[in-house]
Amino acid sequence: MKYILIGDIHGRTNWKQIVEKEKDADKFIFFGDYFDPYDWSLSLNEIVNNFNDIVEFKNNSPNKVILLIGNHDLRSLDQNANQCRYIDGTYEQVAPTLFNGILDGIFQLCYFINDNIVCSHAGFSKTWLNDTDLSFDEFSLNKNFKEQVKNKTVISNYDFIYRKGDFWVDGSGNNIWQGPLWIRPESLMRNKPNDIIQCVGHTRINKNSNQLYKLDRIKLLLCDCLEHGEYYSYENEEFKFNKILC
Repeated sequence: MKYILIGDIHGRTNWKQIVEKEKDADKFIFFGDYFDPYDWSLSLNEIVNNFNDIVEFKNNSPNKVILLIGNHDLRSLDQNANQCRYIDGTYEQVAPTLFNGILDGIFQLCYFINDNIVCSHAGFSKTWLNDTDLSFDEFSLNKNFKEQVKNKTVISNYDFIYRKGDFWVDGSGNNIWQGPLWIRPESLMRNKPNDIIQCVGHTRINKNSNQLYKLDRIKLLLCDCLEHGEYYSYENEEFKFNKILC
């Protein structure tokens, strides 16, 4: 099986070049954050159309495309789960697609390539898993996430983003109790389940910053490099660092 790991979107369309280049791939895994572009020249229509293209790609190839949820996606839903709110505008037109897509399994919290390789937007700490009393398996995690979205409690109880610690809500994400849409790599490395490779987006990395040299040591692969035209793949039990344009 050949897996293609596509980092945070943020309105970017170069994921289409990756799909075209990797036609022989068995799975395309998107790490979320489909909105809130860093390129402020993008129009609202361009961002929404790109999001709709990704959803269409999933609908046309449901077993081939994995769409993970990021913090920029989940935070868009208010506690009534009836509209999308963003710092840079309002996206009510995509809220039903996002909300219903979570309930229908189009979007999910995590994906397990195998028992030893887990993909999510930001990663799972041992403390978060213990605090939420959730089993570290794909079915349990995605089921619980879907239930919380359905019950409209996913934002108010802080389980997935801006998780509440003992005394305060930490907006930086750099604490071991933070959830799988918000924890930062520094804290995750100190508190992650042993011997499990976690592939995550969420934290931008520099151009040409191939993370594979330290993968065996830290068991963490940072995949948020789409802005540089870079991505990772996994095939024959080996990760590879790739560029769209060679």
